[in-house]
Order: sequence, then structure tokens, then C-alpha cells
Amino acid sequence: ELCNKETSRAMREFQAIVLAGGQGSRMYPLTADIPKALLPVGNVPMVVYILSLLERAKFDEVIVIVQQSELKTVGHYLEEMSFLKIKIDLVPTPEDTDIGTADALRLVKDKIQVKPLSDCSTCRVVCVC
Repeated sequence: ELCNKETSRAMREFQAIVLAGGQGSRMYPLTADIPKALLPVGNVPMVVYILSLLERAKFDEVIVIVQQSELKTVGHYLEEMSFLKIKIDLVPTPEDTDIGTADALRLVKDKIQVKPLSDCSTCRVVCVC
């Protein structure tokens, strides 16, 4: 009972954003033909583990930031993941730019729903890259 109340409260206070736009240049040649987010770990793409964990944590929607060049590939793959019930909002980064975490979050600033500081007991930003 307590766990369900805590989870419910947390979902009202937090919003999930997954940064999946890295090029994976240090993983070349593995990333030559496939985006890093779709690299398989135990025959399951890395991004699916993250989305499944968010779903199990009772998040019902997530913003996933990907590179413009990978938008179609990642989007097509995630559409085929019918077992995922979480609503996914794919947001592409501008094409020829190398952006960091802060710039990626700036891209979705209008989608981030923030409570006023006086309304939340603990305000945290958690990035899983």
C-alpha cells in the first residue's frame, strides 16, 4: 500500500526524458549500421531496457531525444515494440550539431512540465544517458 502511494506521488512530481542521441563513436564499428540506442544487449536493444524500467516504475509517457539522422530508424523500431505501453514522444536534435545534455534538455523545454518550487518538497533533475 505504502509503495503504491509513494509511486503514485512520484509520478506526479517527475517526468521521464531519455537522451538517446549519442553517436556511439567509441563503439565503432558496432554503430556503423545501427544507432547506439538500438544496439542489442542480450538480444534486446539498450533503449528498450530503459523504457521497460520506466514503464515498471509507473511512468505512462516519456520524451526520447534522438539525432535527426536516426529519427526514422529509432521511431520505426519503437513502433514495432507493441509490448511497450508507455507513450513515446520522439524529439530529434538538429542535424549537423554536436549538442550536450543541457542543450538536449533545452530542445524539449516547452514539453517539460515543471511545478513551481514552492509546490514540491524535493526538486530533482535526474539524467540517464
